[in-house]
Amino acid sequence: MIRELRQTRKISLAAFARRIGWNKGRQSRYESDETGLTMAALARISGILNVPSVALLARCLKEACPELADADDEIVKFLDGAAMRAML
Repeated sequence: MIRELRQTRKISLAAFARRIGWNKGRQSRYESDETGLTMAALARISGILNVPSVALLARCLKEACPELADADDEIVKFLDGAAMRAML
């Protein structure tokens, strides 16, 4: 999913890795799901791709749990609510 978003924006793997501050191998491992994403990595990636972190996290959840494929509104409400509670 991250590779797809990066390629849609016509950003090469090398250019993306440079912008985010890690090597191509690390980025490739994230894109091929060899390495799990931390929330910090997700936030950095979403910033470079200009995609809200909540939207990127929702896409990750939907890929991990296909039964959530039609649950966009519920996922966003849940994540937005969780973010708001964390800020209190």
